[in-house]
This record gives sequence, C-alpha cells and structure tokens, in this order.
Amino acid sequence: MYFLYTKKYSCMFIVFSRCCSKTLISWIADLEEIDRPKNHNECIQNKNICMSFDLYNAYSNPRLNLDNERLQDLKKKYISEEEITNILRIEKIKELLKGYSIYIIVRNPLDRLLSATISHHCHDNYTYKEFVELFIKTGKLSDLKYSTDLIKLIIKNIDHKILHFDKFEFEIKSIIKKHNIPINPGYNKEFNYIEPDIIIDQIYNIKMVFFDDIYLPHYTYFYDKESINIVYEKFKEDFDLFGFKISI
Repeated sequence: MYFLYTKKYSCMFIVFSRCCSKTLISWIADLEEIDRPKNHNECIQNKNICMSFDLYNAYSNPRLNLDNERLQDLKKKYISEEEITNILRIEKIKELLKGYSIYIIVRNPLDRLLSATISHHCHDNYTYKEFVELFIKTGKLSDLKYSTDLIKLIIKNIDHKILHFDKFEFEIKSIIKKHNIPINPGYNKEFNYIEPDIIIDQIYNIKMVFFDDIYLPHYTYFYDKESINIVYEKFKEDFDLFGFKISI
C-alpha cells in the first residue's frame, strides 16, 4: 500500500499493488518534478511523494512526543487506554492529511488476484483453480488484502473518494479537471481481453504457463462457483468494505 501525494495539487492517492500503482508513482513524480522511482521500494522511501512511513508511524506510535498535559486531559475524558490511543491516532493522521483530497484506488479482488498471479509467473505450473485452492484457501497469500486497520481508520474518519480500477481511465479525468492538473497519467491497459477459443468451463483447469500476460481471457472466465466462494471468504472484509460484486 502506497500513500502517494502531490503538494502542488493537494491530492493523495492511496494505491495498492496491481491497481495502477506504477502509473501513479510515475505520474506523481512527474508532477513534483523529481526523478521517477525505479521500483516500489524506492518509491516508498521517497518522502517527497510518498507519506507511507509517516502515516504508519502515526498509527503505530500515536503517543510519540505527546505532551503530558494533553495526555492527562484525555484521561479525564476517556475511560480506557484503547480509546485514548485511537483518539490520538485519528488526530495525528488527520493532521498529516490536512488539506489533501484523498483518493483510494481499489480493484475487485477476483480481478486483482488473477492479475498478480499471471503477471508475476510465480505459479505457472498450477491451474488457476489449483492456485486458488492451494494458496488462497489456505491463507498463504493474505498480504493482498485492502482492509488494514489504517485503511479502515481513514475510511471511517476522513473524507475520501473511492476510485475503481476498471473505471480509472475515466475517473481520473474528473480529478485532473477539479485540481487543474496539467499532466495526464497516461493510462495503459494491463491486459487486452480476448474471447477464449475453448469451452469456457475449461479455462480455470489450464496451467497458467499457457496464458499470455498481455492477451488474456477476461478474469471472470477463470472462476467457478467454488473458487469464487473461496476468494470471497478470504477477502470478505474487502468485498464488504468497498462493495465489490462477487457474482460473475
């Protein structure tokens, strides 16, 4: 998860891997007139365009440098230490995000999961159905979840707008216009979807090594009812929080 921001145009884009992250990283760097980070790790360490470290620190250590008088005042108003910690988290994060329009870019987990698998070629020897059963059902790939405690806090307490990956090309235009941003991010389609030339119910039973990572059947062809239910159960909080459709 990356908290990309541009001071010049008072925008923050909270973006996840496989959700236009590379496009947005390059775009924000161009807007701030700095060199484009070579990779995600270099981006997250660049505080000129990424606020991730500061926000994670505010969430993890909300009492850092807290004035004792302020702490005593809070103890008079709130019963539990947990309540006080949460109040301080909200205050610190609101202060960091003050003045920014917040945009959160998300992608249907069914689509994002296939994208991560096909693009990284880490599970080419499995069929997609096998991959879901062996790596998702068992919880081995839980790091693809959106619903971290920090994200849930931001959504609950700070004004924001949700952008959807499948509509990003169109939604970003209104943001550019609203903030008078002079540069378009230049959206490139991740996949060129093609109609499969085999029986639909066989797609998820073909080893992934045989699929091209540019020309690919639509992600809905890779699921049956059972695999949809597995993904939904593991990413239920994401589906519910962002209102993703679970039917295909």
